Amino acid sequence: GQIARFADPSLVGRASSILLGTGALFAILSQFVAGRASDRAGRRLPFIVAGTLCDVAALFAFAVAPSFLTVIVAFVAVQISLNTANGPYQALLPDLIPPNQQGRASAVMGFFRLSGNAAGLLLARFLVRQPGPGVSTSAFQHGLIMLAVAISVLLLAGLLTTVFFVPEKPVTALPQTQVPAATFRFWPNRSSFIALIVSRL
Repeated sequence: GQIARFADPSLVGRASSILLGTGALFAILSQFVAGRASDRAGRRLPFIVAGTLCDVAALFAFAVAPSFLTVIVAFVAVQISLNTANGPYQALLPDLIPPNQQGRASAVMGFFRLSGNAAGLLLARFLVRQPGPGVSTSAFQHGLIMLAVAISVLLLAGLLTTVFFVPEKPVTALPQTQVPAATFRFWPNRSSFIALIVSRL
C-alpha cells in the first residue's frame, strides 16, 4: 500500500525490490548480531524488551511516513528492532528447553510464527483500505495506524507474558581464554551457520 501510494506505477517493481530487499538484509544481519550480543551479555530479556518497544515505535513511524524514503527507513527500523528481539527470543528455546523436547518446541514456535503471519495478513485485509480512487490519504493512514495498534497490542501482550512468566536462565559465557579465538573472531564460520545464512539470503 505504501509503495502504491508513493511510487510511480512504472517503478512499482523496483520500489518493491528496494523496500523488501533492504528490509530482508537488515532482518538477517540484526538477528545474528543481537543473538550473538545476547550470548556475550549472558542475558536475553533486555534485548527482547528493547527490541519489542522500539518495534512498536517503528510500526507507527511506518504508518505515518510522509515519503517513500521515510517508508524505507521506518521499514528497516521495524526489521532491526523486531529481529533484535527475535534472535535472543529464539535463543530462549535452547536455554530453557531440554534437548529431547527442543524439536517439539521448535515445531510449536514455527506453527505460531506461521499463524502470526496469517493473522497479520488478515488484520491488514480488514483494517487497511488500499490506496486508489475514492480512498483518501487520511483513510489509508487511519487503517495503517489501526493495524499498528493491533500488532502492538499483540507484541506487548507477548512481551509481558515473556517478562513475567518465562524465567530467564543466565547464559554462562566461557571466559575469553577458554574459547577458541575463531569463535569470537568469525563465529559464523561453521557449516551450520553458513547453511543458515545462505538459506536466509
